[in-house]
Amino acid sequence: GVYNGMAIHALNALVGSMFAEGGLMNQMGVPYGPLPIRPQDHMDDIAKAAQDKKMPRFDRVGTKDWPMAKAMIQEMAKNQLEGNPYKLDTAMFYLTNPIFSALDVKQWEKALQEVFVIDTSPFPGETAMFADLVVPDHTYLERLQDAPTYPWRGYPLANLRVPAIKPA
Repeated sequence: GVYNGMAIHALNALVGSMFAEGGLMNQMGVPYGPLPIRPQDHMDDIAKAAQDKKMPRFDRVGTKDWPMAKAMIQEMAKNQLEGNPYKLDTAMFYLTNPIFSALDVKQWEKALQEVFVIDTSPFPGETAMFADLVVPDHTYLERLQDAPTYPWRGYPLANLRVPAIKPA
């Protein structure tokens, strides 16, 4: 699992094999330049507090319970019902359907009854059934978007997906 991988990387770092000939290396991503705008100029006080780490993450990533996790969507229903670390008033789902993929569907259904739910799936789904507002996104064939290729070929790539058909 994750900790085995971390142990392997730690061992390679200890013996000096990181980025050495014959040792372990990983490809870096595409070196994008800075954004042409400053996101801080378009944030409200809540977003700025979250960015400044004054407001804890709702999924509690980085706490003693989940110190190494990147995201813990599976904990969000429980956190909402317990009010830990706080209660949400709105939940927006993009490219996810937690009621379909969750282990405890009833817990998610109960938690989503407490919040204003916005779902952006281009397809009708279980989470959309609980949504107060459905704002369907385009499918991947209809939208213009970046399509990053994760570095595995030895050099970074940046791709752009262009619409194959006009949105309906």
